[in-house]
Amino acid sequence: MQLSESEAVVKHTILSISSLFESSEGKSVAPYTERFALQHYTQAIQRLKTIHSEPLVLLVCILFICVEYLLANNKIALQHCQHGLAIMEKCSNPWARRYLMPVFRRMTAVPMLFGPEDIESESMPALTYMIPTKFYCMEDAQYMMDDIFNRVVRLCHMRHRGVVFDMTEEYNTVGTHLQTWQTLFERLTVDTTSLLYQAQERSLFMRLKLSYLELSADFRHEEHMGTFRQVLQLASWQSERSAKPSSFELAYTPMLFFTILKCPDLSIRLPAVRLMKKLGSPTEGICENLQMLTTSRGIIQQEHGVEIVDIDS
Repeated sequence: MQLSESEAVVKHTILSISSLFESSEGKSVAPYTERFALQHYTQAIQRLKTIHSEPLVLLVCILFICVEYLLANNKIALQHCQHGLAIMEKCSNPWARRYLMPVFRRMTAVPMLFGPEDIESESMPALTYMIPTKFYCMEDAQYMMDDIFNRVVRLCHMRHRGVVFDMTEEYNTVGTHLQTWQTLFERLTVDTTSLLYQAQERSLFMRLKLSYLELSADFRHEEHMGTFRQVLQLASWQSERSAKPSSFELAYTPMLFFTILKCPDLSIRLPAVRLMKKLGSPTEGICENLQMLTTSRGIIQQEHGVEIVDIDS
């Protein structure tokens, strides 16, 4: 928000996102709201052409992705994502690598989760990740799990599209990384009594369980109902807290959406979509939350004939 005061391109984009989000939430807004949002977005695009700062370009790229998701332009959002990943991979700016790299790392999974069917996941740039020898804080554990979960989502998407490739090597790599992650996490020294740690731990172990599930040979959902229920239980514990999670890193929505994609059982899908609504937070990724929630409702209606009028009921 401080940047919006000094950088006009950021200000215009944030105004556009704010207006579009109000419309998407079903709030009572003026009829010209979308036109207002598009005008500011157009001005932001024009101003971007004059920017030479890589970190600022990367930040604006993230904001542009949000705008396009709110406009339901998934393919254009994907183009922004690919462009940003290419810049991010070569960027050496310390601030960008510390604060923007984690965001881009998480964003690589988003198009493969609910983007168009023809997304070529094998051509999506993968950000380089160096496995640490030790976790010094929870963020270290989160960054490594981000990389692992992105690999898992990529594998799932490629298999769904029927891409022919030798999966053995990648599956073995992911399996080894999961074992390494567990070993490093067990040695991590942190305050395990803090509520933030407990929330982060649940989020991490949800991804851990889903990642192992994806690596299962000859996957049959009925053989893994216990794992799906454990994932829902981990999310339910978090939802019982009085406040919504305020950290983007928790990212419950993508994991619950992944659960809905993997398990066709309605007894799992309905609680998952309700938890998506309850745990979703504007600070956790407003665009992804809205798109995944809408897509989940559509899946349940199409495959089960159940129209969710009141998602909380």
